[in-house]
Amino acid sequence: MSRDAALEITQKDARAQGTFRFGGAALTGRIEIGVTNSGAREATYASAGLALPFGSIDVGRPRSIMDIGPMPARSRFAAEDALRPLAAEAALDHTLGGGVRIIGDHGGFQIGSSFHTLDGRDDDIVGIAGRFDLEDMQPADRIVVYGGLESDGRDERFRLGTEVSRGPTVATLDVVRASDDGGYSVGQISLGLAVNEALTLGVSGSQRFERVGENGDPRFGIGAEIDTGSGLFVSGGLDGASRDDYAVDLSVGFQF
Repeated sequence: MSRDAALEITQKDARAQGTFRFGGAALTGRIEIGVTNSGAREATYASAGLALPFGSIDVGRPRSIMDIGPMPARSRFAAEDALRPLAAEAALDHTLGGGVRIIGDHGGFQIGSSFHTLDGRDDDIVGIAGRFDLEDMQPADRIVVYGGLESDGRDERFRLGTEVSRGPTVATLDVVRASDDGGYSVGQISLGLAVNEALTLGVSGSQRFERVGENGDPRFGIGAEIDTGSGLFVSGGLDGASRDDYAVDLSVGFQF
């Protein structure tokens, strides 16, 4: 897979939420709106949800469980989007219909699932993902293991990874497999350093392995995350395999 130079990927999400009482229970409702741009393609998301004692549920057109939820976001310091879920591709192709996303949370264990219909097709997209957080696992401060599977009845995406934190540093390792395009695997690793509470800098590397044909060129990237502390989150990355094959990513999130 090659990319045109300066292909820009942007993702923006906004969330509004409020707490209300139903009988003797306090419930938190929210509305989420998101937009993703990849080159000339654009995908929109909108859903309404509830934060419940066991986790959360979102109905409408939510992002895939492989895109948000139990699993960490794809490599924070790379723009190459090899880990894009099937539902995200369908949304960019304007064929993603309505759906529901459910996430359960119990201590250090989270599991979630999402379901989306597809316009113009009898197939649906079903995904499931989970993660397990281990605290104070010496010599690390925190170890996270996560994985997920998504299928539309024709193609599949599988992701498995781990994230290790120690002090101000965090390292991640991801492996993704896809059954479409003849089948391929991507290995991706990143290393980040929290300069302070607001700024994290990092580097990344990835390699694509084709089941049929030649392997892709290694890609290397740099990126940053900024947390303003006021509800605004900004992250971005630049990566590439050569001077003529690179990508730029920018994500902006709001929570208020």
